[in-house]
Amino acid sequence: MTVTEYFTRLQGKRVLVLGLGVSNRPLVRLLLRFGIDVTGCDRTPREKLDAEVLELEQAVAVLHVGEGYLDDVRADVVFRTPGMHPEIPALRRLRAAGAEITSEMEAFFEVCPCRIIAVTGSDGKTTTTTIISELLKAQGHRVFLGGNIGTPLLDKAPEMTSTDWAVLELSSFQLHSMNCRPDIAVVTNVSPNHLDIHPSYEDYQTAKKQIFLSQGCAGVTVLNADNAITKMYGTFYMAFEVEETTFEILDFSCTHTIATTQDFLRRLFLGQTFPEVDNWLEDALNRRYGGSSRKAVLVAYRDALKRWRLMTGNE
Repeated sequence: MTVTEYFTRLQGKRVLVLGLGVSNRPLVRLLLRFGIDVTGCDRTPREKLDAEVLELEQAVAVLHVGEGYLDDVRADVVFRTPGMHPEIPALRRLRAAGAEITSEMEAFFEVCPCRIIAVTGSDGKTTTTTIISELLKAQGHRVFLGGNIGTPLLDKAPEMTSTDWAVLELSSFQLHSMNCRPDIAVVTNVSPNHLDIHPSYEDYQTAKKQIFLSQGCAGVTVLNADNAITKMYGTFYMAFEVEETTFEILDFSCTHTIATTQDFLRRLFLGQTFPEVDNWLEDALNRRYGGSSRKAVLVAYRDALKRWRLMTGNE
């Protein structure tokens, strides 16, 4: 999909941009350029808005700012700022009313014509992203550096060709709701971080895993084998066959485990309703399973469940 095709499909829709920081300002300008009705929302009081944001208002963007900036807003499409958790009440309300929730970075993945290397991690991602970019440049490639580093790339997509590289640093905030498919995904490490935004460490880990969960068969994932969490990402996975209408689990398998664990999990899962397993799985593991991989089982199941929900749209 081209940039023009992407924004043309938004014409005639009510579009909400949540957060008017650096990453979303080029997005607002693009939306306005395509004649789309835009409402920009930001917590910053009007008297503290900078000149660039006020220029957007003069260019016909409607602004909701200050205290209560998310009250009573309505939209068909919502672009959230990366630092906003996708499950806050306002976004849940908008989603329940039928709004599509997306982001500037998700839009970039849809329109980017070149190869993408995406990097995330708790530490070292900026350094790793920069090194990868410089190595590619040294080999004569044209490179676009962006994401959580550099400048937003959505408005640069028309300049890109299939022989270029986009090298992206992606934060957990950006990844949380993404269904991205980078050609190469890199996870430097994972340790507790940003728990003021993420409700739990597990939620933070789940966000990080989004960088590779939707990759196709040709996608490459590079994990840090010296980090306990990222090493676990690459060593335990589950696969389910789920009936389309009843969501009954028809078949199950998992990787890299002993026969006792595989047999126990098959008995546990087969015949159960896939999304409902999450309500009792942890308790069942604590009561009935004496192996050392209880956490790995939980993480692998929840990865599979999240991917199933993304693929099917079932909540």
